[in-house]
Amino acid sequence: MKQEPQPKRSMTTAVLFILLTMSLVGNVFLFAHYLQEKQQERVAQGEQAFTLWKETQAGLEKASQAFGKLREEEAAQEKLRLSVLYGLSEDGQGEALSDIPLPELFEAARSHSADWPDTAGSSAEDFNQQVRRTALEGSEEELQRLSGVLAELKQLADSVDTSIASRERYLTLLADKNWPEAARRMADIVDGFKTGD
Repeated sequence: MKQEPQPKRSMTTAVLFILLTMSLVGNVFLFAHYLQEKQQERVAQGEQAFTLWKETQAGLEKASQAFGKLREEEAAQEKLRLSVLYGLSEDGQGEALSDIPLPELFEAARSHSADWPDTAGSSAEDFNQQVRRTALEGSEEELQRLSGVLAELKQLADSVDTSIASRERYLTLLADKNWPEAARRMADIVDGFKTGD
């Protein structure tokens, strides 16, 4: 009779072992799911940064070409200014001078930089308006000055590689500390242009 409790103990131990194993497997599964979600979130953030850089590069390229075209003419005629601003060509088609997504780019960089000042890049919206205003009515000196600023911004924007869009590139871009620094330098240039520094 003294031997009867022993099977009950081994049965209890077996049940506890199964429950602990199931709990461990469940925790591993939940943790793996959590890691996968975190990585998906990082991929999405990296893709957003990649897209903003690509759009910024394209916008700066277009603006640089447009201001180069305006500067080629000694006195940019109103018709030429309008064609640059609204993308009108002789056949009535073309790509308009669009806003450069600097405000969004600076906001993305701010969220990935620990030492981004609150006011850095706050002039980005005004900068886009100044680009359009200068294209429409700027003097030769203003065209030249803005052309130089656009060239500086384009050089910094081109320092970020956006040649290949892939999941791996999004993750490496997000881990790269150079692009927020490049954006910060661009923000300084934009803010300096507004104040005339």
